[in-house]
Amino acid sequence: MPSRIGTPTVICPDVFVLERENTFRNGRVNDLLSSIDWTVNGVSITSMSQTEQLKYTINTTPGSPEKGSLTIRRDVLPSERLILRFKGCIADTRLGINVWFQDETVLSTHDMSEDMYTISIDGEDLMVYDPFKDKLLEYDYKVSQGIIVANETVRASCVDDQCYLKTIHYDVFRGKTKMDSLVGYQISLYQNYSVPANYVALFSAEQDPAFVSLDVASKTVTLDFRFLTKGDFLLKLVKGGKAKAEVQFSMNRKISQIAGEVAFGSDINPGMQYIYNKALVNVDGKKLAYPSNLCKIVWATEVYDASTGTKTVTHNEGEETVISLQKAGVGDTDVDGWMNIYFEITQKDIYKMLVDSNGDYLVDESGNKLFCN
Repeated sequence: MPSRIGTPTVICPDVFVLERENTFRNGRVNDLLSSIDWTVNGVSITSMSQTEQLKYTINTTPGSPEKGSLTIRRDVLPSERLILRFKGCIADTRLGINVWFQDETVLSTHDMSEDMYTISIDGEDLMVYDPFKDKLLEYDYKVSQGIIVANETVRASCVDDQCYLKTIHYDVFRGKTKMDSLVGYQISLYQNYSVPANYVALFSAEQDPAFVSLDVASKTVTLDFRFLTKGDFLLKLVKGGKAKAEVQFSMNRKISQIAGEVAFGSDINPGMQYIYNKALVNVDGKKLAYPSNLCKIVWATEVYDASTGTKTVTHNEGEETVISLQKAGVGDTDVDGWMNIYFEITQKDIYKMLVDSNGDYLVDESGNKLFCN
């Protein structure tokens, strides 16, 4: 393990400014930094005890090209991770504002006295989930709406690389040898919930519904992407209380381009009290079969009256609507026979668990937890 006490580690952020007019200053501007702050695992060095502060030195020398650098005079054990976050600003004299810069790095130590361990995962370390390509999500919707009858064989055929149930396979290597058994080792999964990084261990769906399982025998992690907009995860191998290896992976939910139009016109015939309409929705240029599954569609009407102006009325939510002419405020006279029917459409948010006033999960008659989006 390197001695950072006798030979300190120096970390220096490179702060650059590029602006087209070149009236301020292009290039490296560390010497102009002010309001410099470094945090260690979320704790500002300036707020640490005097003893702890002596382990760190922040360069605040005026005019120094290394201004903002951090000198570390403490050793980092192999079981530790120091998440170091820099923040500082420069004064933009052209606009009279402060421009802030920030970045983050991690400092750790590997114990070279024993075999090196590594963890690898199959596929990409950044996964993109597109709910509009999720056949399992569509299957669940059709069953819930009574469009089809539940069938386990059909459901199994919908479980693929693009469904919300994402199973990630991992392998552990000791040196160059893949380990078939992990007896005596602990595999833990962590999720980052904040910036700077705050990784929290995941053990059950009670703690986070996005967590489905962590199976050491099959070397798999299964997550439910319906509950995630984005996620940063850390898979860690531990033995005897010491971290031996870790691997990071992330996911992002794709936000698609949605376009829609009403199916029918809005002419009013004598005697009519209600008008039916439906939404035609395209996602990334392709027709969507079941818009209510993934889109929030809110119907509205506009009626113009020369004396009162435009009257806007919001109606129901869903891919279909039945509009009351009386509610819309149209059709009372023979010349009062037109209104504008439209809807506002957005991609639905992630799923959320339903809880009561005490914070307990709501369940159905079979004890299954309820959730919605």
